[in-house]
Amino acid sequence: MGGFYFLSRDVNYALVNDPVTGEPSPIWKGDINNQTLFEGISAGILMITGSGGFYLIHLSTQYAYTPSTAAKLLLSGIALILFALASLVVILIKKGIFPKIEVIT
Repeated sequence: MGGFYFLSRDVNYALVNDPVTGEPSPIWKGDINNQTLFEGISAGILMITGSGGFYLIHLSTQYAYTPSTAAKLLLSGIALILFALASLVVILIKKGIFPKIEVIT
């Protein structure tokens, strides 16, 4: 997850200066190869959350004879996966990696 690596370095990467405003920011903007401590820990937690969603989907297959329980576990797993994916994409958008999506009307 990279948090221990950043804590062991001489330079503190808990906050970095924003390249546009110069203010301290918990997100290292414009560079996908570097991350702050906040980004590493939050991305790790979100990946564990997504893995938990896959586990719930797997667990739902063991409740074949109780369809209501299986459906609840399946929907909960899908919701966790979508939440983790959307949150990770939001972090990448905040980093400035993905272009902003514009709707053409």
